[in-house]
Amino acid sequence: MKPPPKAADRSGQAIILLLVVMVVALLAVLWNYDLHAIVSSKVRVGNAGDAAALAAARWQGITMNMVGELNLVQAAMILENPGAGIDEVSELRDRIALTGPLMGYLAAQSAAYLNLSASDERRISSYYGSRLAQRATLYMTQGGAVPEPYEGAWLDYGTLLMDIADAGMVVECANPKWFLFYDGSHILLDASFYNAVAARYWCWFELRGQGPLLDGYDGYTFWGPLPSFSQRPSVNSEFFGTDLERLESSLDVELANWSTSGSNAETTISLWNTLYEDAVQNKNIGRFTAEINAPFLFTGTYQWHFYEAQSWRMDNPWPTYDDDFPFREGWSVRPEFNYKGGADAAISTFIEAEHLTPGIHMDADSISWKAAAKPFGFLSVTNGTGNEEVRMPQYFGLVLPAFHQARLIPNDISSRPVGVSEPNWDEHIYEHLPLYIASGIDAIRGSGCWYCRQLVQWEDPEFRAAGAAWLDAHSGDCYRSSGGGGGGGGGGGASDRR
Repeated sequence: MKPPPKAADRSGQAIILLLVVMVVALLAVLWNYDLHAIVSSKVRVGNAGDAAALAAARWQGITMNMVGELNLVQAAMILENPGAGIDEVSELRDRIALTGPLMGYLAAQSAAYLNLSASDERRISSYYGSRLAQRATLYMTQGGAVPEPYEGAWLDYGTLLMDIADAGMVVECANPKWFLFYDGSHILLDASFYNAVAARYWCWFELRGQGPLLDGYDGYTFWGPLPSFSQRPSVNSEFFGTDLERLESSLDVELANWSTSGSNAETTISLWNTLYEDAVQNKNIGRFTAEINAPFLFTGTYQWHFYEAQSWRMDNPWPTYDDDFPFREGWSVRPEFNYKGGADAAISTFIEAEHLTPGIHMDADSISWKAAAKPFGFLSVTNGTGNEEVRMPQYFGLVLPAFHQARLIPNDISSRPVGVSEPNWDEHIYEHLPLYIASGIDAIRGSGCWYCRQLVQWEDPEFRAAGAAWLDAHSGDCYRSSGGGGGGGGGGGASDRR
C-alpha cells in the first residue's frame, strides 16, 4: 500500500493551488479594470464626438448667418445708392464662406478635448493632424488646383488648416467635399465592395450582378480607368462647407429660378418686405430713398450669395419611416424644417485603447465614434397681405440670417459617404487607388490602409475561388435572405464621390 503524502508534500501542493488561484484572480481583476476603462473611454469619446459635431454645425450656421447679414448690407447699400461700390462686401462674403467653417473645425477639436480625460489625450493618434498638415502645405506652398475665390485665398486657407493641425486633432471631418472629385461611378469607389471583401459576404457579388467578377478577374488592369475629375466652385470650404454659391445675376432672375411654392410675385413681395424692413429699421436707410431705388435692387445685376439649389432643394423632405430623423412614422414635420439637404457636419474620432491584461487580445484596440449634426433655423417673412409667415431658411434662395440652433442627426441620413466604416477612405480613393490602377497591388502593399488590405486579399486567387465556389452552391440563398453569404457580414451602399 502506497503511504499517504507527508504534510510537507501537501503543503507544497496547496501553495501551487494558491498561486494558480491568485494568478486567475489577478487576471480577472485586470480584465475587469480593462473592461471598465474601455467602457468609460467609449462614453467619453462618444460625448466628445457628439460635442464636436454640434460645434461644427453651429459654426456652419454662424457662417451662413454672417454671409446672410452681408447680403442684407449689400441690399441696403443698393437701396441707398444703386451705383455704390459693393465689391468689398462681396469679397468679404467670399472670405467668410471659405474660412468660417474652418473655425468650426477648430471649435470641434476644442469641444472634443473638453470631454476627454488626460489618459484619453495621451492615446490620441497623430493621423488626423498629419493628414490635415499635408493638405495645408499643399495650399500654402503650391496653391490649389482650382481658381481662388479671392486673391490670396489659398494662403489664408492653408494657414488656417495648419493652425488646426498644429493645435492637436482628435476629430476628423468625415464629409469633406473636395474641390476636385471623381465625377462618375466605379466599383473601386464603392465602399460596400471593400466591406464585402472583408466580411467574405459573397452575396454582395450576386445581388450586385458582380458574380462573374470572382471568376473573370485576371489582374489590376481588369478594373479599367477611374472616372475623370470635376471641379466644385471654390466659394465653399472643403471641410464642413455650407453649399453656397456666388452668382452675378439679378434677384428677379434668381427668384424665378428658385421659387417652388406660391407665385413668383408673392415671393418677390415677401423678399422685398424683408429687405426693405431691414434697410429702413436696422440700417437707417430713408423710406422714400429705398422705395425709389427698389427697381434697381431687383433688376440690377450684382454678385450675391445664394444657396446651392441642388443641395438645398426644398422638395427633398425628411424621411418619416420608423426610427429615422426627425420624426417617426405618424408624426408631422413642421414645414420650416422639412428639408433634408443643405449643410451638415459629420465627424469621426478615435483614440487608441490600452489594456493591462497580459496575453489577451481585446477587440477594442481602438475606440471610435461617429456623429453628425445639422444647423437649423427659419425665416419670419411678411407676405403680400401683411401677415407674418414662417419659412425654410432657403425659401428665397438668397442667403439670409436664419439659423438659430444645431441638433444631432443620425449618421445614415447625413452627407457622410454611405458604407464608409473605416478611416482613410479619402486618402485611399484619391492617393492609393490611382497608384493601384496604374501599377498594381505592389504599389500600395504595406501602406497600412484598411481598404488597401482588402485589395491585397482580393488579389489572392484562392480567396476569389472560395467565393465563386460558394456562389455556385448557394447563390439562391442570397435572394431568400439579403443578410446571407459565405462567412456572413454585410456591406454598405455606394459612396458618394465627394
